[in-house]
Amino acid sequence: MLECHNILLVMNKRFFCVFVCIISLFLVACDKNKDYEFKSDRDVLSIGFGKKGDNYKWFYLSNEKFEEVERPEFSPVISKGPWTETIRISSANNVQDKPKGYAIVNRLGVLSFEGSKVTLSKDVATFSDRTAGNLVFVNDTPVFSVYKSSFFNDTIASTDYKKNDSNHLFLLQFDDNTQLCYPIINCKNIIDKEQAEVSDFYWDGTEWACSLKYVDEGRINFSYLNWRPVSSLLTITPASAKKDIVISESNVQKFRNSKSANEFAYAPERIKTLLEGYASKIPFTMVLKNAGGASSRIYQNNTTDSLRFERNCCGIISKELVSVLFDDGTFFAQGNLRDKAFFNDGAAVALRLPKLPAGYVYGEYVITENTLFAAWEEASFYESGRSGFIAVDLEKILYDN
Repeated sequence: MLECHNILLVMNKRFFCVFVCIISLFLVACDKNKDYEFKSDRDVLSIGFGKKGDNYKWFYLSNEKFEEVERPEFSPVISKGPWTETIRISSANNVQDKPKGYAIVNRLGVLSFEGSKVTLSKDVATFSDRTAGNLVFVNDTPVFSVYKSSFFNDTIASTDYKKNDSNHLFLLQFDDNTQLCYPIINCKNIIDKEQAEVSDFYWDGTEWACSLKYVDEGRINFSYLNWRPVSSLLTITPASAKKDIVISESNVQKFRNSKSANEFAYAPERIKTLLEGYASKIPFTMVLKNAGGASSRIYQNNTTDSLRFERNCCGIISKELVSVLFDDGTFFAQGNLRDKAFFNDGAAVALRLPKLPAGYVYGEYVITENTLFAAWEEASFYESGRSGFIAVDLEKILYDN
């Protein structure tokens, strides 16, 4: 998406006009379908929300902290910017066997969730001028990546940054005890090129597939490679990485294949069962994660009704619970909360989270013990503005009801 935006700068006028027309039609379609209500061929328990404070609380994110707020639109006004450069929750997931979850907050730090408690661990040195995301877990330890966008991040041109290889971070781990982030591998550990940045990766649980950008004779080039550790990943440092990882060449097609969307028909059975009766009507793209697992998988659901606006959603599969959150706040769940009996006799439940203002969407989420924490942000095309999260007391909603 970011690459597409820059290409516009060199398009000829005729092609640009065609592109604008297409985008305009797309936005009209979005507007016509934005309030579409989910319908089902089966009975699903639909639960409403009480007053704010009874079942849920809103929070916004700033460059210093998170703070409770009456409504997202009452958060302090900030200038919109490219999503790579703004403060927003970019990636989140649960730990598998503990009542904990984590969220990577772009340009700020790491949010830790335990039960209903939330802790922000700021890391100015790591996050202040880098894009952060791609959260995965290695032995219940959060691992994520950072990079600098060559399109939107002016600091990438800094002379000091160019000359210091240790500045070109790639993979880091978050230590829950110290609340600090430690580098595992730097870009220079896997490619011997100047100004290299790992812009994306996919980890299947064994091997890491990477897409890299580097500058050669003033031109931006792309490279693709795979690597795997020969010792425990969490013991590796940039100083030891040369002997602790094995690198192999790859190509753009192999990398794209690892990141490409699969048909929803091939999604795990628990997810298909959860959305049975809905998936036949709503086109959507789903980012699906295993709690405490490797990189997310993408599934795309296409329907015969091409006029329906495609929704985005996130899903998490854990031992006790399978759940999906759509960008309009429609939330599906089936199973039980930690150490509790099945809710709704084991059948699926559909909730509609409190409605967001126009131009806002829900995003990544975690469920820790009895609480759902879901990210929200003000979004338009490639830009993001105000952001934060909502905390929802699922125990009250699912069991008291």
